Amino acid sequence: MLITTISSQNQITLPKAILTCLGLNSGDKLLVRTEENQIILESLGKSVVDQVAGSLKVAAHKRGVSYRKALKTTKRLAVQELIKNDL
Repeated sequence: MLITTISSQNQITLPKAILTCLGLNSGDKLLVRTEENQIILESLGKSVVDQVAGSLKVAAHKRGVSYRKALKTTKRLAVQELIKNDL
């Protein structure tokens, strides 16, 4: 059993051994709930986006492009392709 203290800012530090054992990292989301006289923390797991982040190869000149710009460009190219194919 490990002990942690609630700080003056209502924060707790989770022991590294527990985080490592559960595969949790800084920034991971936890669901917090109470059950009788206990505080229960449950990992929400990683989102699909987090799981696949970095798995696609992107040309260097396209890295860092905002989502909105990429979406706008994709729509424009799709419309051009439809026009080209008389659809």
